[in-house]
Amino acid sequence: MQRVLHFTKMQGAGNDFMVIDRDTVRSHAEIFRVGQRRELIARMCDRHFGVGADGVILVSSCSPSGVTMEYYNSDGTPASFCGNGARCVARFAALRGWIGEEGTIHAPVGRVGCRVLPGGDVSIHMPDAHLPRYDAQLHGFILNTGVAHFVAEACFENGEDFRAWAEPLRWEVMRDDGGVNVNAYCYRGERIYLRTFERGVEAETLACGTGAVATALSIAFARGEKAGAYELHPRGGMLTVAFSMRQDMSGFENIWLSGEASRVAEGDFYLEGEQLND
Repeated sequence: MQRVLHFTKMQGAGNDFMVIDRDTVRSHAEIFRVGQRRELIARMCDRHFGVGADGVILVSSCSPSGVTMEYYNSDGTPASFCGNGARCVARFAALRGWIGEEGTIHAPVGRVGCRVLPGGDVSIHMPDAHLPRYDAQLHGFILNTGVAHFVAEACFENGEDFRAWAEPLRWEVMRDDGGVNVNAYCYRGERIYLRTFERGVEAETLACGTGAVATALSIAFARGEKAGAYELHPRGGMLTVAFSMRQDMSGFENIWLSGEASRVAEGDFYLEGEQLND
């Protein structure tokens, strides 16, 4: 009998994920064990030989209004958090009846509140963030919004030019800690456009939630703003970031990331024939 791994394809602002019920994985523990996990996830996320996704998320219900979230990049490496992934988890959990309009997501970075709003939008209460650090040599900000980011103001007309600029920075900044995600924002009229080169995907993605938050906080810090909300426009759709400064001015709190998130498809990934090595 053909063994299959059931998944739900979700997307948030074009950031797409294969979301999997953790109980499904437990039934295939021998093929999803740690020694084989990275290769399996990389194949699942391959857009030609697999389903195709920016990442895989394992989700399980842990309380009447809470779920756990375990995130993996498309290369199979784990990550401590994913903003758009968390928004998709909230939508997934609401569709399953695990949470109502509000709930809690338990991730490696800690507990994250979420709101599933009418009309398709999902908001998550992001972890607090320290103040951005400006790197005068690289002309950009470095900060952690669940994962590490570099943010700079720069305009690129095409993906090739953006990659040529971003990929070296992805490895150069914080090289001893595995590098960073790289964000370039650009003003066009009153709109802020955003491009992100994601670590672990090793490519530009249509959106990055933690990157949108990092960009909004960097702009606010540069302007001396203590509270506010920004609309950012990555290629996959608009994301809104609201925030306020801590009273002691040591960083940002009350950070909310909002945008649309939806279920795209349900499917089965065939496990038979996988040549996986420990």
